[in-house]
Amino acid sequence: LYETDTNTNGRLDASLSKSVLDKLEEATEYFFDKNDLNGGGIRYNEADGLCYVLTTANNGLSNGAGSNYWFNHRFGYLDCYNNIAFNEAMQYLSKLYTLMGQPDKAKGYADIAEKNRIGINNVFWNGTRYIGAKDTDGKTHDLGFTFLNLEAISTGVADSEKTEKILLYKKLDEYEVQVLFYGARKGMLS
Repeated sequence: LYETDTNTNGRLDASLSKSVLDKLEEATEYFFDKNDLNGGGIRYNEADGLCYVLTTANNGLSNGAGSNYWFNHRFGYLDCYNNIAFNEAMQYLSKLYTLMGQPDKAKGYADIAEKNRIGINNVFWNGTRYIGAKDTDGKTHDLGFTFLNLEAISTGVADSEKTEKILLYKKLDEYEVQVLFYGARKGMLS
């Protein structure tokens, strides 16, 4: 984490002479940059614990641009997939700083992950499964999204009650979920 890459071309790479940890912290701070809330990108909102895609193109509308790996679905603006990925990143950062002996930073990231998990469940849970997104007009977009719901299970965003409802909705049994999540967390369905 403390190694630096001295082989990068400083004219092309702003990360010259920065450690891996420096780069990680700089990338993470991007989510929390309150000085650039309208400059586009994904930003964390402390008020509701959610991340928003703040670009005019990624508005979640049918004519908008995709905002994540599943670009063919018009996720955007308030996107469940991005929030689940953010949640998992915050969980990993908490674990990293725990291993590094920095309990205050670890707790800070764990608290953000928990607030984000609550926000995801408040906004995207429809009683049966997680919906995909809300656009800038406040309309929800949902196509059932098996991948999204399985991500919510695997990251711990979905508690055991929600997991059971998702599996009933998707008609998946525990074995099928274990196959889908080869190497998944031990006891994720308990």
